[in-house]
Amino acid sequence: WLQGIDVSIDYNEIPAFKKYKTILDISDSFPDFSSNPEVKQRIEMKEKEAAEKASIVLAASDMLYCKFKKYNPNTFLVRNGVDFQQYRSLTMAPDAELAEKIDRICSSRVIGYQGVISKRIDFDLLEAVIKNSPELTFLFLGMVDIRTRKRLNILSRERNFHYIGAINHFILPWVLSKIDVGIIPFKINDLTMATNPIKLYEYLAAGKPVVATPIPEVLRYESWGIVRTAGDAVSFVRGLREMA
Repeated sequence: WLQGIDVSIDYNEIPAFKKYKTILDISDSFPDFSSNPEVKQRIEMKEKEAAEKASIVLAASDMLYCKFKKYNPNTFLVRNGVDFQQYRSLTMAPDAELAEKIDRICSSRVIGYQGVISKRIDFDLLEAVIKNSPELTFLFLGMVDIRTRKRLNILSRERNFHYIGAINHFILPWVLSKIDVGIIPFKINDLTMATNPIKLYEYLAAGKPVVATPIPEVLRYESWGIVRTAGDAVSFVRGLREMA
């Protein structure tokens, strides 16, 4: 079972490809993590090389499926998901101080974000949304990509923004039970157009409505009535107020 693409590997020389059935699991558009055209091209070549050698390719989004199907006919679309049972029996935070802090933050309508705080986030959009909805509380949790630390620090100056760090995944359902709306404020680019964010399923499993930028894998759930997409700050704020 291979996850992702490594440009340092010669996939033609991996013994497993020659001896066993192999599964290549593709969860992202890996070339688009780089802005360097030469690096992107090398990753593209490695993707093709690995996919052609694999017995089966699993793609997490429609866009990835269409791409890898050209490399390997045994490519299957397998979208992300969560263990729904985990969301039916909530495990409270064992840290009493953390539990008290979250309860204190969640005293009004709460907009939550769970996941890595990375360059995928549209910080310009997010900053405008937070500033223009002072009646809403924004609770962020997750690891921070060092390249976005400065932007996170700017958001932290807003009185209605709270960052509590990364939490144990076992208590995530309990934390999400405290919010009113989950958000996915991603930039729209080649990387996010191919992504299938797990946080979408985490929010929905927790029974929470979602407001997101118009990512293809999110748009397909908009007809459900509990997912709203918005491409600018004004419509994003409107969506939050209507869904919260």
